[in-house]
Amino acid sequence: MGYTATAQCSDVVLMDNSHEILRFDIDTTGHWWAITRLTKDKQSLIIDGQDIGTFDSVQPPIFSADGESWATVGSVLNQSYIVVPSGSRATQHHVEFVTFPPLSADPWWIENDGTLRRITNGMRSYGSSYPVRNLHFDPQGLVVAWIEERGDLSVLVANGSEVTRGNAITLHGVWNTGECIYSEQTNDVTSMMLGTEELIPNMKRLSTVRLNKQGDVVAWQGADAVGQIRTYVYAADYLNPWESPPLEEFDYRFSLSPFDPLVAYRTVYQGSRVVGYNAAFYPQGSSAGPTVFSHDGSQMVYASKDNGEHIVINGRRHTVNAAVPITSEMAVNSSGTAVAWPSSTTLVVVYPERNVVQMGKMCDTVGSVIYNRTTTSFEALGVYGGRLFKLSCKAL
Repeated sequence: MGYTATAQCSDVVLMDNSHEILRFDIDTTGHWWAITRLTKDKQSLIIDGQDIGTFDSVQPPIFSADGESWATVGSVLNQSYIVVPSGSRATQHHVEFVTFPPLSADPWWIENDGTLRRITNGMRSYGSSYPVRNLHFDPQGLVVAWIEERGDLSVLVANGSEVTRGNAITLHGVWNTGECIYSEQTNDVTSMMLGTEELIPNMKRLSTVRLNKQGDVVAWQGADAVGQIRTYVYAADYLNPWESPPLEEFDYRFSLSPFDPLVAYRTVYQGSRVVGYNAAFYPQGSSAGPTVFSHDGSQMVYASKDNGEHIVINGRRHTVNAAVPITSEMAVNSSGTAVAWPSSTTLVVVYPERNVVQMGKMCDTVGSVIYNRTTTSFEALGVYGGRLFKLSCKAL
């Protein structure tokens, strides 16, 4: 395996060490941010090099799916502020959190005065006097839904109107038609619901549920009455959910393709540790990292250890001369020719077919790694000597 540390990799100083960097990261859209300590009681938020403001405390920003907007919550003298690119607006009460609908650039947040919660985007608002959980939206943010806990009852609410109620209801998302995707437990069995349609009944256990941003594919893992585990996928044009063969282990970090009804999951099948890719199965080895799809869904990758270090791309295993990640997710380019991950000290890029490894600048700490399809580079932030660097390796 050949190595190159500098030929295609570069680093740029983003911030000096004049202030302590408390937190930092780079978003999947390519925007970077950092929170610094100005004084004992003051913090500053920096986004893409711009000083957003000074706060007593500030949350890490979130970004809309298209990267065109961001939002966060800041506090000054016990007053909460919603902070967006156009400026800050004071809120009436404490803000629990702020979020974006899957394909919308208009943020929503929940304000709480201790007895009444207000779910709002500044133009539309809904009130609740009960604890609120599972806040979800349809892709465009036209339908906002949540669960209210009313004593022993769970009540599903959409745009302020009650949809249904039961002893144990969990909201998982909102379909692109505005119908809620939720699970309801009755007498120790759970049903997966889409609006009034029962997709799968009588599950004894339900694991992770994932919905794509377009709101037209949902996937989950569940165990039936005898404990047999299956992975389920339902798409807008399906009559019934697709079911995997019987499995022997849940994967709480399984991945769903961003556009297609495809899932990838680590499990045990017929006594062997495997990675499922819908109904196809590939060896895990002695251990495997989380499955990851490329941004367009064309590539599915995971790391594997088995008498060596391996990267598996769409089922094809490549042996690499680098310590592959088992606990953290990798990034992959759209052609599947390169994958990347953060080591404890730098950005690592591997080209399995070409026997090439790239490594960025050595740092004290490194954040998450993304594939920036705009620059066709793998990127990460790292701190060295109190300074913040952007590490970048151009895909070959």
